[in-house]
Amino acid sequence: MAQTEAQKKATKRYRKKNKERTKIRSYARTGKSFILNYATLEDLELFESYIETRRAELNKKP
Repeated sequence: MAQTEAQKKATKRYRKKNKERTKIRSYARTGKSFILNYATLEDLELFESYIETRRAELNKKP
């Protein structure tokens, strides 16, 4: 679907205003794509350990 010039400008403004959120969402999309399409069993086991560690960190926070 083609974007209008107004939509392109709005998207550019949003991305400029929300750089950190845009970066985080990009990481999420990339990670999901890797896991669903390319990860080996070894990769998945490694990611599971990362997830366990991160969950533990988040559960410690007040």
